[in-house]
Amino acid sequence: MTIEERLQEKYGTTAIPEFASWLLNDGTLINGTRDGWQRDIDHHEIGEFFKRSKFEDLGSSYIYIKKFMRRGNIRMCCGTTDYCCEIWGTPTMEQFKTLKRVFASARQRMCRTYVDWHSKSGNRYSGSWAEYLRWLYRYSNLIDTYEYESLLYQYE
Repeated sequence: MTIEERLQEKYGTTAIPEFASWLLNDGTLINGTRDGWQRDIDHHEIGEFFKRSKFEDLGSSYIYIKKFMRRGNIRMCCGTTDYCCEIWGTPTMEQFKTLKRVFASARQRMCRTYVDWHSKSGNRYSGSWAEYLRWLYRYSNLIDTYEYESLLYQYE
């Protein structure tokens, strides 16, 4: 069983962006709530699904978050005022579809949007959803010109 399958089995899935802690390769949002009314599962808990790293010491559990993101998974953090995510590499088409739905929800709720993304060459960028769309349009084949212009029109 993969880490993603074990994670999904333990926490389940959600359709509510505010409850999501991860977005898997297949576009599935992982439930990040125990109580059912707020996201209360920390991203660092992903470490329990990995073998202990020889580089781990007190306070370095971010290494497991990076490992999980390098597997193609996206870190989600959506709240009542801000929607954000952290991406390593280019999202899959399924993830992109879910992200479009999530950030459309942010727009409807008049929330600010943030995306932190890491290119394949290791560069890190930060910006709004619209800025991330510009980057995707330029450096990936996920968005064609018509969709790009339509999406930017909605977010600017």
